[in-house]
Amino acid sequence: MKNFLDNIFKRKPKKTSHFYYYLDKKKKLEEAIEISSLTLIAKGGEGEIYKVSDTLALKIFYKDKISDEIQDKLKYMVDNQICYKGLCWPKSILYDYEENFLGYVMELAKGSELGNIVFQPMILKNQYSSWTKKELIILSLKILDIINELHKNDILIGDINPRNILINNYYEVYFVDTDSYQIANLYKCNVGTVHFTAPEIQGKPYSEFFRTKRHEAFAIATLLFMIFLPGKQPYAFRGCTNPLDNIKNMNFPYPFYNSIESKAPKGPWEFIWNDLSYDMKKSFYSVFKNNNRLSVEEWINIIKSYEKYCDSGNCSIDIFPKINMKTKLKPNLAFKDDIKSLDKASISNFNLGKLILDYDELKFSENGAIIINQKTSEMIISLVKDGIIIKSQNLDLSRIALTKRLFATTNRYTSVRKGIKQSERAILDNLRIYYEKNIKIGIYSEFVSIDPMLKEIAKKHNKNIKDNIKLNIDTICEELSLADEKLHSDYSSIGDLLDKMNRELNLVNKNVILESQIENLVFKRLGLIIYKDFMEYTGIKEITIKI
Repeated sequence: MKNFLDNIFKRKPKKTSHFYYYLDKKKKLEEAIEISSLTLIAKGGEGEIYKVSDTLALKIFYKDKISDEIQDKLKYMVDNQICYKGLCWPKSILYDYEENFLGYVMELAKGSELGNIVFQPMILKNQYSSWTKKELIILSLKILDIINELHKNDILIGDINPRNILINNYYEVYFVDTDSYQIANLYKCNVGTVHFTAPEIQGKPYSEFFRTKRHEAFAIATLLFMIFLPGKQPYAFRGCTNPLDNIKNMNFPYPFYNSIESKAPKGPWEFIWNDLSYDMKKSFYSVFKNNNRLSVEEWINIIKSYEKYCDSGNCSIDIFPKINMKTKLKPNLAFKDDIKSLDKASISNFNLGKLILDYDELKFSENGAIIINQKTSEMIISLVKDGIIIKSQNLDLSRIALTKRLFATTNRYTSVRKGIKQSERAILDNLRIYYEKNIKIGIYSEFVSIDPMLKEIAKKHNKNIKDNIKLNIDTICEELSLADEKLHSDYSSIGDLLDKMNRELNLVNKNVILESQIENLVFKRLGLIIYKDFMEYTGIKEITIKI
């Protein structure tokens, strides 16, 4: 530190022992800082950062990095203050005793670089073992809040990267290196980080163009992806030789909807991905595969929704799923047979198909209809107009369950409620994608079913049956709650349920009993979930049950 500062202050000892900054725009209130009191805290390509006090820090530029543009930009930033918690905006210009430009004064940032904590899986696991998805959610929202404030003031960060964000805890975030930010259409951001650079500006000199919010949106999505999949770049995958080409070509390796094949990196990444909510996966896939980028406000809403999703108990809150290797390729509930390979399981196994085996028809009005035809391990959804099938979609639920590693995050001691919710989530994710692509809300007036399970419920709730019966969504929810509570109270864990189910199924196979009561209860509950979700999506309040 002494050698660096001696080169700057080669003046009389009395005067070179301090440097100065002004507390007001009119430059009447001058503050002096004693050089010997400074502590070097960081070095970079442009200069060095010194701690002044518990609240203040200095950035002193190397002489060869000082330009008229840098000075003009910093004076503009000082004159146009943005006061926001965690934003280390230049507070005042720093001068020597002759008022030569040195750098600027800013808020002291505390903590460590985001990339040295969240982007390091082993450090995150070992030193921050108490952190869960909840902490990552809060951290992400803090980051997005600061970015949102900058965007409101027509400022883009430009060089979004994990080195320029410091975290003291998941709720205490600091943005540094703010002098590089793009200020409206006045001052460009002349630097960037390749992996956070949008495909369309890859390879272009950053100093030759102004960035847009669309460019920034790509970097924001990349940052969020690497927070929720700690440190993993979105375009890194198995067999990848050049990640930069993958960015340009948008070769996103994580599966969504019809993209069954996954090239996700080995390790926990595919399991972390599968454990994200439907909206989170859809949003990342939309950005990195379809090039449909989201605004900061949209990301804030999506992550707040994800927070509620985690609070609901629909997923594990562990950042890194606890994988039971014995059941990695043998989902506990959906498949009762030993699984030798994915292909064998998807062809031979029939249990998942039984989930919706009896849901034969969902019909809307005379002209428009949706027919759902169940087979052993697949679901065929057909859209009908004026009696003619205009489109059909085949959903192979067995393959979905295995590809998505339906129960990979559970073990035999996992609670029944948690295990079953994982299965319903994976199935509904695929159905919802189909709904969004094919079903226009508001054009259906009637919902008709011939499902035997719903007939049984209808008879239970309507003693005088003469003709067709209507069930409302409240009744569906009530029956769903009863099935959920019975499973949870009768069976202590997934292992307990699985063992008893297998014993029953062996008796069924030996014709000792006609059917497995446990299996029927499980599939009844999951079937009710499908009906409930369908009704909520379309806004239809009642089902007409054909008796």
